Amino acid sequence: YNVIPFPDTELFAWIEREKRFLVSPESYLNVFLHLSQTPIFETSGMSLSEKKIAFCLAEKASLTVRKNYMKRRTGNNNIKNLILDLLFTNTIYNLIVKVQRYKLFSLLKKVIVGKFNLKGKIHSK
Repeated sequence: YNVIPFPDTELFAWIEREKRFLVSPESYLNVFLHLSQTPIFETSGMSLSEKKIAFCLAEKASLTVRKNYMKRRTGNNNIKNLILDLLFTNTIYNLIVKVQRYKLFSLLKKVIVGKFNLKGKIHSK
């Protein structure tokens, strides 16, 4: 998962003080980026390219763990296992996650805008 620095936290203050933001807070706070492979801030411990590689490796490991869990749950069924292999390929899984994330974000945005009467105050990309 991507670490999300929120305003009024020690992490946010440190990143701002050290001028290490790679993505502006206005941009990343308007979308859900915890599953994104785009680093939000830089650190001295890892280069930007190392972070991107680490995000990619972590996502592959996560997909493998999820797929293996589902295979154990379905038992020794070759057809179900083949379907799981197809579903958990990186491209298809990412598409499913992005569609679900967009639907969730759109729904939450409608609820928040309606509840707090913020029409026209929250911008979309």
